Amino acid sequence: MRIDSLTAILGMAAVTDLTRISGPWLVARLSQNSYSVGRKGKRKRAMRIETACTEDYPELLLVWERSVRATHDFLAEPDILSLRPLILEHYFDAVELFCVRDRDEKILGFSGVAGGNLEMLFIAPDSRGQGIGTALCRHAVDCLGVTRVDVNEQNPQALGFYKHFGFKVVARSPLDGQGNPFPLLHLTLD
Repeated sequence: MRIDSLTAILGMAAVTDLTRISGPWLVARLSQNSYSVGRKGKRKRAMRIETACTEDYPELLLVWERSVRATHDFLAEPDILSLRPLILEHYFDAVELFCVRDRDEKILGFSGVAGGNLEMLFIAPDSRGQGIGTALCRHAVDCLGVTRVDVNEQNPQALGFYKHFGFKVVARSPLDGQGNPFPLLHLTLD
């Protein structure tokens, strides 16, 4: 599809780049941090991706925890509780954080990138299936040069998402980054 055709479909004159179609999602880059996202054949909506700051950390932590509870059923309550302070006090500061907000400025999802790795991608459970993860991942690849991501082997939804996006499993580690028995799959973008 050409950009001028996409512009007609989206009704926007500022389409700067047509990105690949990811499954049922059509993602068009409008500017460096703005994407139009929608399901094929459905109405598209613009989605702004912005840098998250330290003032956002408490809300990011809530999104992280709600997302983990919805998708990481292999983690027990003590695992989640032990990760909370690490996320808040160390991991957020170790990455470039980006988020998508709704009209009321509530954070719907966020990503964290460091050294070409997508280190974090978490979407609020009630915002899943709206293209937010696709837009954040597309932004990480297009604008931040992401080519790698690690996924918990016990999280088949995330693995399927990244494979559909074009990532391929290249290695496996039997332990996670904290030395716990939660195997990681290492993926690279093909």
